[in-house]
Amino acid sequence: MEVVIADDHPIFRSGLVNIIQKNERYTLVGEASNGTEAWKMIKEFEPGIAILDIEMPEMTGLDVLEHIRKFNLDVSVIIMTMYKDEAVYDQVKKLGAACFLLKDNTSDLLINAMDAIRNGQKFDDSFQEDLLIKNDYDEDLKLLSSKEIDVLRLIARDKTTSEIADMLFISKKTVENHRSNICKKLSISGPNAIYKYLSSNNITLE
Repeated sequence: MEVVIADDHPIFRSGLVNIIQKNERYTLVGEASNGTEAWKMIKEFEPGIAILDIEMPEMTGLDVLEHIRKFNLDVSVIIMTMYKDEAVYDQVKKLGAACFLLKDNTSDLLINAMDAIRNGQKFDDSFQEDLLIKNDYDEDLKLLSSKEIDVLRLIARDKTTSEIADMLFISKKTVENHRSNICKKLSISGPNAIYKYLSSNNITLE
């Protein structure tokens, strides 16, 4: 089965390459360092499996996943991330990822997930729910779209509108629209409303 991987951390990405190349059941057809490259490779090769990080330059892993679903490509997506927030897990599953794995899992677990997909089986990743951080604000965040979560995550990291626009490969106007929608959905208003919401709830989304 053909595989595309995407992660902006070279060391972790090279580890994934190693795992796949050592397994004769899988053929690596694409290796990307950002979401835009990943999407281009997935469109070109339509691999059976795409292994994606969440936070990448230009397009996030969730953006790529949304594109795969939008264009009805027959590609099973494994999300591998450092994010242990339950809201992120719920978002990934809502978007239809085949599997959610934390990056500190073993390589054997990744291969088990890939083998399940290859055999047309559902891989049960619910065992990881005990490792996830459940926060009081989870229900609020479920109101937000994946792109709004991306913007919120970068605001939590003290990024400016211009920086967020550059990192997500969108216009500053679009960022402002996302900010406005976030405020409406979270029922907050006033100067620095989002930042105050994040601070008062101790939200970092890291």
